[in-house]
Amino acid sequence: NTHKRIYYLFNIILHILMIYSVHVLGLVFTFCMMIFPITFFQFYNRSRKLLHSLIFLIGPLAVVGGFLLNIKYDDYPTSALIVVNMLILYLLPTFFLKRF
Repeated sequence: NTHKRIYYLFNIILHILMIYSVHVLGLVFTFCMMIFPITFFQFYNRSRKLLHSLIFLIGPLAVVGGFLLNIKYDDYPTSALIVVNMLILYLLPTFFLKRF
C-alpha cells in the first residue's frame, strides 16, 4: 500500500513538472520568435524593407534548421535548438550588415 502511494505521488509530481517544462520552453520559443529579430536589427540604419525581408527569411529557416538539428542531437529539446539556430542566423547578417 505504501508503494502504491509513492508510485502515485511520483506520477503526479512527474506530470506537474512536465506541464511546467513545456510552458517554460514555449516561453523561450515565443521570446525567440518575437524579440530576437528586433533586438538584433534595431542598431543598423537599413531600410525597413530589408529588415522585414531578413526576418521573413531567417525565422522559418531557423525553425526548419532547429528541427533538422533535433534529428542529429535528439537529447536536446527542439525549442532550445531553434533558439540557438536563430541566434546564429541573426548574428551572421548583423555582422555582414555592419561591415557594408
